[in-house]
Amino acid sequence: MAVPLRILILEDDPIDADIVKWALKESLNCIFHIAVNKEAYALALDEFQPDVILADNALPRFSAKEALEMLLHRAMDIPFILVTGTVSEEFAASIIRMGADDYILKDRLGRLPAAIDTALNRKIAEAALKQGEEIRRLIMNAALDAIICVDSSGLIKLWNSQAENMFGWQENEITGKQLTETIIPLQYRGAYERDFKDYLQTGKGDVFNKLVEITALHRSGKIFPIEFAIVPMKGGADFFCAFIRDITLRKKREEKLRRSYEEIRRLASHLQDVREEERLNMSREIHDELGQQLTVIKMDIGWLKRKLALTESEPVREKLEELNLMADETIKTVRRIAADLRPGLLDELGLGAAIEWHLKEFQKRTGIKVQYNAVSEELPLSGASKTGLFRIVQESLTNVVRYAQAKNVEVRMEKDDDGLLLFIQDDGIGFDQEKIAGKKTFGFVGMRERTAMMGGSCNISSMPGKGTTITIQVPLVGKFIDNV
Repeated sequence: MAVPLRILILEDDPIDADIVKWALKESLNCIFHIAVNKEAYALALDEFQPDVILADNALPRFSAKEALEMLLHRAMDIPFILVTGTVSEEFAASIIRMGADDYILKDRLGRLPAAIDTALNRKIAEAALKQGEEIRRLIMNAALDAIICVDSSGLIKLWNSQAENMFGWQENEITGKQLTETIIPLQYRGAYERDFKDYLQTGKGDVFNKLVEITALHRSGKIFPIEFAIVPMKGGADFFCAFIRDITLRKKREEKLRRSYEEIRRLASHLQDVREEERLNMSREIHDELGQQLTVIKMDIGWLKRKLALTESEPVREKLEELNLMADETIKTVRRIAADLRPGLLDELGLGAAIEWHLKEFQKRTGIKVQYNAVSEELPLSGASKTGLFRIVQESLTNVVRYAQAKNVEVRMEKDDDGLLLFIQDDGIGFDQEKIAGKKTFGFVGMRERTAMMGGSCNISSMPGKGTTITIQVPLVGKFIDNV
């Protein structure tokens, strides 16, 4: 069984520490130790003896730079990675110049396992350069990634067994050749040479000291995707090592996942269309069949009232009047249900008229004041887009009634260069978006999915006490190419 990696996390926020652990537990076999201050950090260096250090930028009375300085003062050659919420480019560059191996933002922890692998492999490579040739070769070949080292002129000097397996070249065949003429596809060679030259002159480059995804060239001519990092070796600015990983399998899985998601979205779109068709049929049946029957009943009640007009029976006349009123209310209810299922205005007069009618009905039922502003002309939208936008308005107003405790709602439709903009804003209690991120807020999920099916974008903005604003943007007919 492989020995677990010993990771020291310098972090005073237990939640952030747990998130870092979670980001690593699926990818690495490791054990963790948490240090929350300078004293605990110093003790952990002595007793825990970490293989990797992950340090937050700023702790109370202790910083990542001080932690790195302590490590360097003790001459402990341990990978040191800054894991922080926000950091300036200047600070990141300065701490890497001090000796840090990398920096990862907390909202991009998916890169952390690869960054740790790269840092460890770099330490392996550096150790290999310091040891004898045989020890160096054993260590290099034990690395999980392909390791290729070049000098300042781009000539290959080191090439481990993983590189042989990945690219098809044996070390004795490839050593001394230009990197650009072997594994870099023709279309990228010019950009790589310019970037390499810029780094030698300025110390800055697009592909240095960071993980980059690109394609590589096999000896057979096959092109395949890789993830790599090129880093200068400490002890010599004119010596560089590339740590390379074949990500063909990962890309295939990502593509499979993407296709699965697209199939699910197409299915959801189809089910939505079926549902709308069913709503339309139900609305017509309710309006035509049930409406006609109720109208006949009302006519019969009117006939009875006329026939019994001369009767002296007051209870009979009162009962007929009650039945007449009940028939009127039932007809109104049937019309409302039919309109809610599928408003005829949507098909007859367009989206703007349908939304205006729905907002008036909403204001009548709830007492919430509604302000509506829209472009004067009917914009060229597909039938699916009209239905989708109308349903989003319905869902938004349902949320206002259930949760917002709002007194006013504003709905606005505008036209811009990219299509139609729909704004729905309330003055309710709002909510904390981070707290509901993991909850089953299917209403918001449904809005986003509906918008995606229309080829548009959906943004939901809210803060406690500040109300909620929903912004929908969808393209007009002729501007959206359906890629789902």
